[in-house]
Amino acid sequence: MLDNTARQLQPEEEALVQQPEPQPKPQVTAAPAAAPLAVPFSAFEKGLALLAGVLAVAVSIFCLFSQNQLANTQRQYEDVQSAITTQTQKSTITSSRLVNFQILSGYPPLPKNMA
Repeated sequence: MLDNTARQLQPEEEALVQQPEPQPKPQVTAAPAAAPLAVPFSAFEKGLALLAGVLAVAVSIFCLFSQNQLANTQRQYEDVQSAITTQTQKSTITSSRLVNFQILSGYPPLPKNMA
C-alpha cells in the first residue's frame, strides 16, 4: 500500500523516448541604426519656455529695484536720524547757553522739568 505511485521507467522504455533535435539558431543581423531625429517642440512648449524666461528676468529686475529702493529708504532714514540728532544737540547747546546766561544775569535757575 505504501508503494510509490510514480511509474518506474525501464531501460527499454527510456530508449523509446526520443530527445528533440536541437534546432539551428537563426543568424541575427543588426539592423542599421537610423540617424537620431530631433523631436520638434510644439508651439505650446515654446511659448511656455518663453514665458518662463521672461518671468525669470522680471523677477531678477524686481529684486534689483527692490534692493535699490531699500538702500535709498535706509539712507533717508539715516539722514533724518542725523538731522534729529543734530537738532537735539543744538537745542541742548542753546538751552545750556540760556541757563548760563540766566545764572550770570542773577536769575534763579529753573527747575529741570521747566527748562
